[in-house]
Amino acid sequence: MGIFRVEFECFFQPDFGPDYVQDHYIEAEVWLKKALELDPEYAHAWALMVAIHGEATWIGYDSSPERFAAAKEAVENARIFGPGSSETLAAEGEYLYRIENNYAASVDKFQAAHELAPGNAHILERLAVAQRRAGMFDDAIANFKKVMETDPENSSTATLLTDTITTIGRFEEATLLVDQWIRKFPDARDLRAQRIVIYMYGDGDLVSARALYDSLSPWPGNQFFVVATELPMMERNYQGVIDAFEIPEIVELLQNRGYMGGDGWPAGFAQRMLGNEDAAVARFDAAIDLIANAARSGTNTDGFEFMFQAPALASRGRFDEAIAAADRAVEIMQSGGDAIFTPDARFTRALVLGMAGKRDESLAELEDLFEQGVDISRWQLYLDPNWDFFRDDERFNELVRPLNLKKSQR
Repeated sequence: MGIFRVEFECFFQPDFGPDYVQDHYIEAEVWLKKALELDPEYAHAWALMVAIHGEATWIGYDSSPERFAAAKEAVENARIFGPGSSETLAAEGEYLYRIENNYAASVDKFQAAHELAPGNAHILERLAVAQRRAGMFDDAIANFKKVMETDPENSSTATLLTDTITTIGRFEEATLLVDQWIRKFPDARDLRAQRIVIYMYGDGDLVSARALYDSLSPWPGNQFFVVATELPMMERNYQGVIDAFEIPEIVELLQNRGYMGGDGWPAGFAQRMLGNEDAAVARFDAAIDLIANAARSGTNTDGFEFMFQAPALASRGRFDEAIAAADRAVEIMQSGGDAIFTPDARFTRALVLGMAGKRDESLAELEDLFEQGVDISRWQLYLDPNWDFFRDDERFNELVRPLNLKKSQR
């Protein structure tokens, strides 16, 4: 069995996290199936298979009932053939995280796995990932730092740590870290994308953000999706927004559940701002219908899609439906205790409430989000033209005015 373990782990480890290239996971799954054909009781392979199935649903390239059933079979076999081992406990944590989206329970499993294998940096990283999703940000940051001490060449963990610190609004600290690591890992594209996010939403510095973005080559990952589509919007370069959704790597990503329909609202808004109303309506309606007709997965993937659908509906004047979609997104994200994307869903709800003319409710939602301080930036609201409808209201302007406005190069 060693050859299959070597083949799989050389291909897939140590950077075991979603890179959004489905062929990587499909190829890894082939090797695991070969291993299990030779040894159906190979507990390590069953544990890794849980992660493969989990990534398939998480990335969104396969949310079929068969895939969920296969994940359940894999975690059950891991329990049978490797009961109580650190690998099995980690696989159970992965199942809870990726399949059931139960982040607090996932933390407990990864913590138990870590206690059995305290020297396993990968398990410690997965614990930290689960902790941040469960809102245990200080614990997550501490554990990411421990992983970096154990494995100082791990640029993936460096990105996760920086992203976590950025998510809770500690932009100055994140800047120091990401600049240090970009010097150490000059080819780590996610770190450079993270620096662009900090330029945009920590500093309001679109000039530096654009200069760094123009040095990147595209890849089908979430970090690239964010900067490629949001930077031109913040620059009010509407043709640039439309063009971003034509980048092949972005087109590839949009085929996956959780991204599906993600082009409709921003590209439609850009078309509207360029005076192309027919094209705008076509983009809005295509996204609305695509998401409405999709079979629900029962995971937080549904929440992402409702977040995309809600502003598209509001852009078509279908405000009651838009608010209902945003409410559904919040409900889904809250159900698993998602401390990162529940604020995103609430941010979307604030937007559509404002678009619907319910300004008091929108402002109340935003004020509470700023009070919590997770994944919200005054610079984003200050720069984003999607919020221009609100700029005749001084309550909004006062709320979103960046604290470091005078320092910005913009």
